[in-house]
Amino acid sequence: MNVNYKDSKKRANGAIVTLSIGLAVNVVLFVTKLFVGLACNSISILSDAINNLGDTFACSIGIISFVLLKKRSENLSFGYGRMEYVADFLMAIIVCCVGGGFLYTAIERMILAYLLAFSWIYFAIIAVTALIKIGLGFFYLIRNKKTNSGVLKASAIDSFTDAGITAMTLMGYGLNRYAKLRIDAIFGIAISVFMLINGIKLLVDSIRILLGEKMKENEVEEIKEICEKQPSVKEVKGMNLHKYGEEYEELVIDAVFTKDENYDTILHTVDEISKEIKEKYGYFPKICITGGNNGKEERRKQEDQKA
Repeated sequence: MNVNYKDSKKRANGAIVTLSIGLAVNVVLFVTKLFVGLACNSISILSDAINNLGDTFACSIGIISFVLLKKRSENLSFGYGRMEYVADFLMAIIVCCVGGGFLYTAIERMILAYLLAFSWIYFAIIAVTALIKIGLGFFYLIRNKKTNSGVLKASAIDSFTDAGITAMTLMGYGLNRYAKLRIDAIFGIAISVFMLINGIKLLVDSIRILLGEKMKENEVEEIKEICEKQPSVKEVKGMNLHKYGEEYEELVIDAVFTKDENYDTILHTVDEISKEIKEKYGYFPKICITGGNNGKEERRKQEDQKA
């Protein structure tokens, strides 16, 4: 397996640093919103605080997955690469749970009476936390250009969603002073539904990868053309893509060679095909050879001569 572990560790280190910064920011935001929510008796702000607590758990899971990704295991053929997909799955569950909890709170807030202690200082503090979340989302996106991780992408989406949640919470908190309608609850229901939709999408995507995502038809046809344009390749019977993290995606190709091809020609053809697929798609091809004499007759003659 020709995986560049130096680049893999560099990528993992970058992701760990990024998620560690995100973890620290979310802890500060959680403590701040918890204090403000308790001080002004706002259920929506307290729910927003719990949302940030969920983000700290998500960052922790991501950090653990990348720490394991850096380690090489003798017991695991492809290391801990798939841990990244497990982290995506767990983060999606967290987003769905937080969205469901926020929806419950918003509906409860719509039905039951509540009393808020409004303060412009608290209003300003929560407004600043929304801006911090937007900044954190852009920070994840910028760092993810080098890392190319589903975990960081999910964290960025979650950060922008959290900023929207905080903005709507803030709007409801402010307008509640002037309107008899429970506007904050209406906004809360809309935002929580949006959260659940995004969480379900992330969950479906992560499950698809864990179970084995099917290759795109156009990609399969293009790779078939690459193989079959070689004169010694008769046909491609099938192919399967196995993902073991971003650093290693193995493409198994079942290729049928013409019967009159010798061993050296087959090896040269396999090298040419592997090189082109690796450069174009980034996959590590593993070609299963059917047909050809595979050099059996040559090797048999050499063994007879030695005997």
